[in-house]
Amino acid sequence: MCGIAGLLGIEPDRAVAAAERMSQALRHRGPDDRGSVVVDDPRGRTAPAVLVQTRLAILDLSPAGHQPMVDEAANGSRNWIVFNGEIFNYEEFHEPLARAGLPCRSRCDTEVILRAQRAWGEDSVEKFRGMFVWCLLDSERGTAWFCRDRLGIKPLYLYRPRSGGLLFASEVRALLAAGPDLVPPRVDPGALESFLAQGAVCGSRAIVEGIELLGPGETLTTDWAGKTLNTRRYWSIPFAKKEETAPGDRAEAVERLGTVLRESVRLRLIADVPLGLFLSGGIDSGALAAIATEVSATTVETISIGFDQPEFDETEAAGTVAQALGTRHRVVRLTGQDLLDDMPDALASIDQPTVDGFNTYFVSRAARRAGLTVALSGLGGDELFGGYASFRDVPRALQTRRRLRWAGPLQLALAGAAKASGGRRGIKAAAMFGRESTPIQMYLLRRELFLPQERRSLQALPLGTDPTSGLARSTLEELAAIAADADLTNRISSFELCNYMRHILLR
Repeated sequence: MCGIAGLLGIEPDRAVAAAERMSQALRHRGPDDRGSVVVDDPRGRTAPAVLVQTRLAILDLSPAGHQPMVDEAANGSRNWIVFNGEIFNYEEFHEPLARAGLPCRSRCDTEVILRAQRAWGEDSVEKFRGMFVWCLLDSERGTAWFCRDRLGIKPLYLYRPRSGGLLFASEVRALLAAGPDLVPPRVDPGALESFLAQGAVCGSRAIVEGIELLGPGETLTTDWAGKTLNTRRYWSIPFAKKEETAPGDRAEAVERLGTVLRESVRLRLIADVPLGLFLSGGIDSGALAAIATEVSATTVETISIGFDQPEFDETEAAGTVAQALGTRHRVVRLTGQDLLDDMPDALASIDQPTVDGFNTYFVSRAARRAGLTVALSGLGGDELFGGYASFRDVPRALQTRRRLRWAGPLQLALAGAAKASGGRRGIKAAAMFGRESTPIQMYLLRRELFLPQERRSLQALPLGTDPTSGLARSTLEELAAIAADADLTNRISSFELCNYMRHILLR
């Protein structure tokens, strides 16, 4: 988990001082190395660009992996990059790049990005498999090229000061560290509404007013001063249309899925540092552990967290899986007091707010203390394969609304009866009758934390916000349209992938 940041179009002295503060704010993301560079505008028209990076070394631990990294062409032009993430298939590019006269000198995937951009231009991003964000300064074209991975695993926050220019960083706190004269620390009421409703700031906005996220599967190209030249969506989730969906041959589908998962896990096991897997009692992490032991040339490391309350402890099931697979398994036990003692650190680690993350914080810290630098998890399994209750509850809610269309005014009485039944479930059942009967509204109600009347006791409805779901209207429309032509199961899957997973779990 490296950290990147930078400033475009800001006067040099101010930019360099701000960049140092931003780098310090990202130090926890990159304990192994840090670097910065000031790169003059090749056309001499605007202020220099300033790039900073803090490194967590995963591939090529030598100084050859230092960032910001430079690539000098035969004509003397120099391109610079700061990169956070990993290109899992980076090795397959070494031979074609060498044939193109652009051989790599290191085993670092960062260099592959630089060389590939020279060979294939901005289309090169479509060749990469991984989790990534980067800013690449192209001195020949006089541009800055920003990219984010397909699902939005790695974050990239952007801010445009009123006086001009562009700031970017891996975390909101790093942008704030640039100083209030560049990034005023004002809470965005619409983002706060989203957090109260859905437990996270959804869409492209951030909790701080004016800060935005580069979208998943998007690229942004600017000039040296940070002015937008082009934005492009190079990938979106390829859900099949309803009429294109057919049962097909189950055996063939299972075989194909196995092939894809084996290749995917094999690529993610490539690292020059200790690597393991989070192993719970669930199907998803158990399946990944089974595949990892099959494709790995060495004994697989697994780690589980045990709790002092039996109803939350899955270590027995995880231990059974580990024993059957022959992994080198460790259990780290946490008590309630452990969690309370370390809660301040956990809260301090949260940047863009989310109600989730405490579990990930504690299991990640335990893995690090056990000597691991990289860990795989089963994230995405429930979203793709229908593991959440929403795959059951949303169709039921829609079916209930269809059946009660005849009830007319009686729906108010039914809502009152549901509310009187008590508990959160009854309150949400009552709220269902006041919502538009669409998959997206029923899904968001299923995930909702504070209902509209509860949110209104905390703040007024922000402009541009949907009063029921609490999302920005533009975000709601975008989410509803992602798989609009797919069947209901795939639509719910798209909501889970593009809302719950993207804004809460991946964060």
